[in-house]
This record gives sequence, C-alpha cells and structure tokens, in this order.
Amino acid sequence: MRKMMTVAGREFRAMVATKAFLLSLVVMPVLMFGGILAMNFMGRLTKSETLKIAIWDPKDLFISDLQQSAEMRNQVLAAAATQAPLDLAAQMKQELPDEFKNATGASEAAKGESKTQPSAGSSIDKSDSANQSKGGPLAENDQFELIRLTEATLDDARRLELSAQVRAKELHAFVEIPADLETWLADVSLNGSPGAKVPSVQFYSEGSGLDSARRWIGEAMNQLAKNKRFEQLGLSPQQVMIANQPVPVQSMGLVTKRSDGSVSSEASRDMMTAMFLPMGIMMLMFMVVMMAAQPMLETVLEEKSLRIAEVLLGSCNPSQLMMGKLLGTVAGSLLIFSFYLFGALGFAWNQNLLSNVPLWVIPWFFLFQLFAVLFYSAIFMAIGVSVSQLKDAQPMMMPVWMMLMLPLMTWFVLVQKPDGAFAFWLSMFPPTASTVMVLRISTGVTVPMWQILLSLGLLMGATTFVVYMAGRIFRVGILWQGKTPKLSDLLSWAFVK
Repeated sequence: MRKMMTVAGREFRAMVATKAFLLSLVVMPVLMFGGILAMNFMGRLTKSETLKIAIWDPKDLFISDLQQSAEMRNQVLAAAATQAPLDLAAQMKQELPDEFKNATGASEAAKGESKTQPSAGSSIDKSDSANQSKGGPLAENDQFELIRLTEATLDDARRLELSAQVRAKELHAFVEIPADLETWLADVSLNGSPGAKVPSVQFYSEGSGLDSARRWIGEAMNQLAKNKRFEQLGLSPQQVMIANQPVPVQSMGLVTKRSDGSVSSEASRDMMTAMFLPMGIMMLMFMVVMMAAQPMLETVLEEKSLRIAEVLLGSCNPSQLMMGKLLGTVAGSLLIFSFYLFGALGFAWNQNLLSNVPLWVIPWFFLFQLFAVLFYSAIFMAIGVSVSQLKDAQPMMMPVWMMLMLPLMTWFVLVQKPDGAFAFWLSMFPPTASTVMVLRISTGVTVPMWQILLSLGLLMGATTFVVYMAGRIFRVGILWQGKTPKLSDLLSWAFVK
C-alpha cells in the first residue's frame, strides 16, 4: 500500500504541478463554452456599418414604410448603450429552434414581460432593435440606408448594373418588388385560393442566406403585408394584436405534500435552465474525463518508450504501479472537478441563477464522475502500454472516443425525452451511463431510484472489470517492445495466465 500511495502521489504531482495543467484549466472551458462569450465580446468591439440597399417598388407598396422603419431602427441603434450586460440566456435563445423560442417567450409572458407589437406603419419594434444591438449577432448592429429606384421598369441591363455596384461594394444588395404583388394584397380572396401563385420579392446580394439585411427586410415586409390585408378586411392591426394575444402557459413542477400536511408545487421551471443546465453538466463531466484520461495514455507511453517503467518496476510490482497511477489520476480529476464545480456555482450565483441549480444532483454527479474517470483511465492506460508510438494508439482510441462523445452528439434528444427508451438504455450502458444518467437527473424529470442505483451498479461492475483487464494487460504490455500487438494478443494477455 505504501508503494502504491507513493506512486499515486508522484502521478498527482506530475499531473497538476505544471503550467500546462493550469493553462488547460482555463483554456478548456473557453473552448467548450467560449462561443457565446466571444460573440458578445466581438459584438461590442465590432463597429457597425451602414448597408445601402436599393429597392425597386414601382407601386410604392412597401418602400415608404420600409424607409420609415429603417430610420427608426437606425435611431435606436445609435442611441443604444455601447456597453451592455452579459445576457447568456439571450445569446443561447437565438440559437434555439422556433418552438423553444416560443416556449421561452411564453414563460416570459407569464412573468409579465411583454413586447410591443409592430404597428401598421412600422415593422420593427424599438425594444426589439435595442435588444439586437445589445446582445444579438454581430451583423444585427448594422444600420440600413434604403435607396428608392425610380425606374418604371427593371430590365436585365439595369439588374447587371446594380449587380456590378454590389460587387464593387457601392451597394450591399438590391430588392425587386413585383408590381403584381399589389393585386395579391388588394384582393384578400386570392390568398386562400388553391393553386394561386404568390408573387415573390427578389433579394439580390453576395451575402449568405443568413444575411441580416435579407432577414430584416423579409420580416418587415411580411408584417406590412399582414397589416395591408387587415385593412382590406376592415381590421386594424391593434385589434388583431389584441385578438392574437397569447394565453401564457407557465411550466410548473409537480405538486407535493409537505410534512405538515399542506400541499405545494415547485417553482416555475425556466426553459433555458431545463435545456442548457443538463448540457453544461454533461460537458463538465466530459472535460474532466478528457483532462484525466488522455494524459494517462501519454504518461504510460512515455515511461514505456524511455524505459522509465523498467526502473519503477525494480521498486514495485506492476499491480502497485498501475493502481498507483490510477489513484493519482483520480485525485487529479477530483481537483479538476472541484475547480470547475465551485467555478460553475460561483458563476451561477453571480448571474442570479443559483436557485435554478439542483444542488442535490452534486452527490450523484460526484459518484458517476469518479467511476467515469476510473473506467476511461483504465482503458487509455491499457492502450498506452500496448503500443510503442502515439500514432499506433490512434486506431484503438477512436472507438473509445466515439463512446465517450455519443452523449454529446445526442444531448438534444436526451434533454427532450430524458425518460424515453433511448435515454434509459444509454444510461444503462456503462460507457455512457455516467454522463447520461447525470443528465437525466439534472433535467428535473423524476428518475426512479432503482434506475439510478442500477445504472451506478452496472457502471461500478463494468469499471471493476475494466480495471482488472487493464491490469492484466499492463503487467505484460509495460515491458513489451516491438510491433504493435493485435487484438488477439491483447485478449491472450488479459485472459491467459
């Protein structure tokens, strides 16, 4: 035991007492979650542009209202504060599907946070524009200058000329609004007639399909088109807004009975927390496993290639050496776990989100994280002693990485149905049990205790088996030199005495 603890202490110091380890503690979260922060930071540093857009609207259907909306939007952007508080929920919400955006919007409505609807003469809300200027994508800060094209007709020669101006950066884009769109808007009966073809507005630019100018013009014109149809039906946009006022649906927890006999329900669950808290916990587990298991392979491979292992085996046997390395790795992973855990709790407290964090998940988080590190560290150790060069380990590592990353690739499905069959079987499969079960628990869905204990028991059994097999491979492979062994050779090392 003394020799084993000596090796464990050496491995722990070698793992954490380096500048690379300290740097990786900071860099790893940035690589995982830095996209949201980088978007906000670059949005503050990036200077907005004024995009010139030429619009051909011979019937004056939208151009006047669009110019008025653009002027209003530009004024809001110019008056907006250059420094805005960091709003991670707003940043994440922009990347959600529409149904989740609507769901979060309903939740906000339930809390009394309502937005102003656009009026007949304006398609862009001031509050929306301000929000875009503070927390939106970089291109949302750009201002628009709409130029009216006065030609009676727009022929191919004129389109070529405008395209040349776009290529020369004199214009950002030009828009062609067909004249027959007036008939479509004036005769409401055509809107629902079968087989009727809707005249399309043409937006010409070099930008991608995510062009903010194209999106803004499309949303503005659609709102203006709705307002014109409302007027044809004798309805004012304000009446329609009142008629379309949504009924707020508030997400609540299940009703429980207190010890004094009174009945109460859990607090409202925020959609953003329900989605991204489980993902964050799973990403944290992945980072800890990756930072603990990957160095194990490199350390074992280095000691083997430099013949350091032969010197160490002169003082202890292979079992003591291997278990000491595993214990040192586990100690290092617990340090990483503690660092990230307290950092995450501190960040949640700073963002006033600590009440949304299920603290009772932490003990399960700790147990599953511990066995996940042991499981994958033993596998990476077995791979490390089986090869003589790092390139020979790549084919063996690929299946292991695929199993480790499977929950990350399917997290959206798992969060949507944490009590479904797919999530259940993944939480019972030892290579994915640790991350998936913790994800299921952190979603707030009631996971039966027998499933948690069964998953933990299967993971403990699989970890014990993997550590035992890795030890059998380690005692032979640590002194193995020459060609890389085949799978049959590894099996013979593991099962043959």
